[in-house]
Amino acid sequence: MKKQKEMQESFLMAHRDFISSLDRSLDMLDHDIDEAAEMGQICTDEWCIATEGVVDELAKVIYSISEP
Repeated sequence: MKKQKEMQESFLMAHRDFISSLDRSLDMLDHDIDEAAEMGQICTDEWCIATEGVVDELAKVIYSISEP
């Protein structure tokens, strides 16, 4: 029984760390997206195409995240 409680606590700590890290990553991404939106008026075609590719890749990565 003691081993099971230790495993549950370990899993809970790992899950909390994962969620905390994911939350920080999403906050940073939100900040970067807001910053990029402000730059929309000065966007060149080349910069916009490159940004679109990065956003597409980010979407793929975000939707592939699974819980530990």
